[in-house]
Amino acid sequence: MAKNEFLPFGTAANANVIPNADYQALPARTAGFSGGVAKSEQLNTVWRQASVIASVVAQFIADNTGKDVLDDGDLAGLKANLGDAVKGAVGTFEAQAQPTGYQKLPSGIIIQWGAVLIAANSTQENNFPIPFTNQCFSLQVTLTYPGPNVGVNAGATSKSKFGIQNYADSAAYFQWLAIGV
Repeated sequence: MAKNEFLPFGTAANANVIPNADYQALPARTAGFSGGVAKSEQLNTVWRQASVIASVVAQFIADNTGKDVLDDGDLAGLKANLGDAVKGAVGTFEAQAQPTGYQKLPSGIIIQWGAVLIAANSTQENNFPIPFTNQCFSLQVTLTYPGPNVGVNAGATSKSKFGIQNYADSAAYFQWLAIGV
């Protein structure tokens, strides 16, 4: 398990801190502490709030990267690891944004699209831009270049291929959209 050196401060049930309503109303909260004696419960509240959020962010990094989060002053490394942690938690939304392309969602859903020209009265097998991991749930086909008496039949034939059958007496362009996992 990755190590987190950013530890929370003053989190015990009986911690010497002021109630949150008092802290929100504290003039020093916005102006800062001025000269003189600072009250320990006020300072403890400030330190607790800062340390708790730092600890939570550091633990998020450790949990989502498997890397140690060290209190060593390496800001660039900490920032890079935070970015890696966010990518690990929500994914990168990998995509190929082209006329024939795809979009991967963090849920595992893959959306793919494209256009093909199918010869008259023929069936053509086509490749998806990337194979689906498990299956294609839905394949929608729309006639792009209409002709008279056009009919179409389409379906996924595997995780990586689909077929479109053009019933027209002329070649036709079809746009397609596939959704799966």
